[in-house]
Amino acid sequence: MEHLGQVFRFFREARHISLSEATGGEFSKSMLSRFENEQSELSAQKLFSALSAIHTETEEFTVAAGIQDHHSHKELLSQIQDLLQANQLDLLEELYLERKNHSKK
Repeated sequence: MEHLGQVFRFFREARHISLSEATGGEFSKSMLSRFENEQSELSAQKLFSALSAIHTETEEFTVAAGIQDHHSHKELLSQIQDLLQANQLDLLEELYLERKNHSKK
């Protein structure tokens, strides 16, 4: 999952949202800036929070980032929603890391 930060920045800037607004108050704008500049990564929880703050659906982001196509993404989105509703953030993080490692192969 390379270039996630660049894809995120594209959506954020297209919506005219500042770094501070995009963090949703959940983490520092410097952390988000480092993510956008590919200098660090965000946890799944922070990424989902930031996507919400910039009014971007998970599906829209992952398709734009080339992580998933529309068909296989619906299943992933369902898994993510189920984990979020059950507040199973540890399992959500595991799913994120699994997908990240799979995409590097």
